[in-house]
Amino acid sequence: MSQSENTDDKKVGTLPFQLPERARAVPLPGFVSPMLAVPADGKFSHKGWIYEPKLDGMRALTVLRDGKARMFSRRGLEITNQYPKLALQLPLVSPQNIVIDGEIIALDAKGRPSFQQLQQRMNLTKSVDIAKQEQLVPVFYFVFDILEIGGFDLTNAPLRERKRVLSQALVINEMVRIIDYFDEDGDLAYDACIQNGFEGIVAKRLEGSYEIGRRSPSWVKVKAQQTEDFVIGGYTAGQGSRGSTFGALLLGFYDEAQRLIYCGSVGTGFDSRLLDQVISAMLPLRTAKPAFLKRPADKKDAIWLAPSLVAEIKFMDRTRDGHLRAPVFLRLRDELEASQVKRVTVVSPDEAIAAAERPPAAVSPPPGIDAAQFLPLGTSLALSPAQQTVLAQLDQRAANFDLVVGGSSISLTNLDRELWRSDRQSSAVTKRLYLRYLTVVSHLMLTHMQGRPLTLIRLPYGVKGRSFYQKHWQTCPEFIDRAQCRDDQLLFCNNLASLIWFAQNRVLEFHTWTSRRDSAATKYGGATIEDEELANPDFLTIDIDVHSGTVNDTIDREAFKRARDAAFMLRDACEAVSLEPFVKTSGRSGLHIFIPVERKLDFDAIRMLAATICTFAARQKPDHLSIEMQPDKRGSRVLLDSSPNGRNRTVCSVYSARANLQAGVSAPVTWNELANCDPTDFTIGSMVERVLSVGDVWLNILEKRLDLQAMVSGSAQLL
Repeated sequence: MSQSENTDDKKVGTLPFQLPERARAVPLPGFVSPMLAVPADGKFSHKGWIYEPKLDGMRALTVLRDGKARMFSRRGLEITNQYPKLALQLPLVSPQNIVIDGEIIALDAKGRPSFQQLQQRMNLTKSVDIAKQEQLVPVFYFVFDILEIGGFDLTNAPLRERKRVLSQALVINEMVRIIDYFDEDGDLAYDACIQNGFEGIVAKRLEGSYEIGRRSPSWVKVKAQQTEDFVIGGYTAGQGSRGSTFGALLLGFYDEAQRLIYCGSVGTGFDSRLLDQVISAMLPLRTAKPAFLKRPADKKDAIWLAPSLVAEIKFMDRTRDGHLRAPVFLRLRDELEASQVKRVTVVSPDEAIAAAERPPAAVSPPPGIDAAQFLPLGTSLALSPAQQTVLAQLDQRAANFDLVVGGSSISLTNLDRELWRSDRQSSAVTKRLYLRYLTVVSHLMLTHMQGRPLTLIRLPYGVKGRSFYQKHWQTCPEFIDRAQCRDDQLLFCNNLASLIWFAQNRVLEFHTWTSRRDSAATKYGGATIEDEELANPDFLTIDIDVHSGTVNDTIDREAFKRARDAAFMLRDACEAVSLEPFVKTSGRSGLHIFIPVERKLDFDAIRMLAATICTFAARQKPDHLSIEMQPDKRGSRVLLDSSPNGRNRTVCSVYSARANLQAGVSAPVTWNELANCDPTDFTIGSMVERVLSVGDVWLNILEKRLDLQAMVSGSAQLL
């Protein structure tokens, strides 16, 4: 496929080489979680694979945008400032915007990669310390993969094509190099790497894609010694020469229920420098109670720690009860998150090959959960890398962990708590599934919320608990856009990180203004904005309400049928005066009518026009429609409510969930669909499948905007 065929009129510049067929004309969002390798227990050699040296360094993903490089650790923490010389050299490797994956290494006296040397460069924050170590311990960046170039996502392309692009695109220099690899005999590659002081090899399948955030059998690491990462949950007091430090570290890993399982202790592998380094890191973490699921019976006098430190340990094997045999401490792993440390399954080379070449299996959802909610996990989707990265992280079973999105870290908690509880009509929706839903629909939902001030509805204890409105937030992360307008502090949801953060804080409903800031201005940073920027709506909206003032915690099918009939009556009234209305479900039993308009009239004028349209329709169908707000005066007639058109008034945003028992969603529909649909067709579970198969039926709604200025003076003719 040529470059022009691949871009589909989205040209982003001229590349001096051919792109892979499976390159996509969409840039990555920035940092994405790197692909990881599966460990094997023996030498690896197979046709269709290549073999790279296993470097003893630190994984780093580099994002080069507009001549500026940013480096991220495996956890998504930016480390650019720790390596200033490297940061200056990286922009020289390509004139294009790129995302590359590699390893930062330092060398020992024999010219071999040495993590002990590199540790002197890690975690430094003071510029004077960084400058000193720059002179003492030079570092190098060895690149082994390319994920994006010139705005094209290459992660779906096979490794053989990514390697070709990497060799053609990168201009190497003294500090940035492309790693060499063996392409024939894996056994020979392993022996050569060990003889030259490397840890082992990483075998990679040439037809494999780059699987963001996944430990994939398409990459297999074979090391000379068995090592694994463990959480430090405590330590024993030191004796003799170690009286001022410690005796042994107590180790564990998290099981599938995110419980810390004790698996033994390690007291060897320390020199005086390591003893001082480790005790300094542990002292601030001391706590009264052990974090282990079961307190080690023979460690009654241990000092317990909050489980945040990770250590790499080498060992021979495990005992029957799962404890490590002959463990030796190697190093602290500052770049790893403790909550992510699981017991790693070591496979045989044959098992790895079979798993890598096996077609992906469909994912079966747990019993009682709508399969559509898990659809993203087992299918090939047209989702962005950012969405795929978030979904991959949510795939883990930990109830609490730090999720990385767009280079920002968000602490997720209580992911298995039910926000929508199961009943006879629908299954439960946990916070994890809610985040999954928001991630899948985020590219559509954010389009409709972009630049629009928010009112949020929070339910700390789920849909059966107390709810409250929130328009302001005293402290927010930097990625959440805010602005001051008049006496209002306005909140916006303009990116996926914001959507995830609000949901973590139990925001179940997103309500937006009918006006917005210009779409080109997406960063507000707490600045003051002029009222004129938000004064003119781009929608006229009418709420079709079928309720009598009672609490609406279930979807009422009969009420929805009345709302549906009213919507068609209102559509006829709109078309009679040359207006083109769009319709969406409210997520409850009602409907919302939206008419896109040019931003020439202010809130008062739009509200007057909406009221005029509602009055006109109600007079056409007086037995069915009403503009009377009081339920006892309205009776069984359906309310046409024009009040959402006022300043500071909001309407439930497109694709927002609702706080009712069925987990309804405010879904845009076509008029043909509305004629035969059921309100329970649009829930968190069913909307996933709908979005993936149908897309957004409101995608181009703002292209249908009407100029209503002429109607202001002529509106009396409707009455």
